[in-house]
Amino acid sequence: PEILTGSTRLKAGTAQKMCLNRISTGAMVLNGKVIENLMVDVRAKNIKLRDRCVRILCELSTATRDEAQDALEANEWSIRDALESLQTPA
Repeated sequence: PEILTGSTRLKAGTAQKMCLNRISTGAMVLNGKVIENLMVDVRAKNIKLRDRCVRILCELSTATRDEAQDALEANEWSIRDALESLQTPA
């Protein structure tokens, strides 16, 4: 007998979600979409995601917020390309 009716289903759903999250995270790592525990293949389609890209680039490099934003704008909001352009001497 269950203490709370339906609690087994809730636990099963939570376990399933955790398992799927681990699989998808592992797939992203194996596909090279992660650098230093940060997702670098973010599609910056809105202001919130563009801000996230700027913060990620600042964390991965020594760039200021303005430098990171300029590099991202010059590289069509690709964190990977912007990081490469910041690391390449001018």
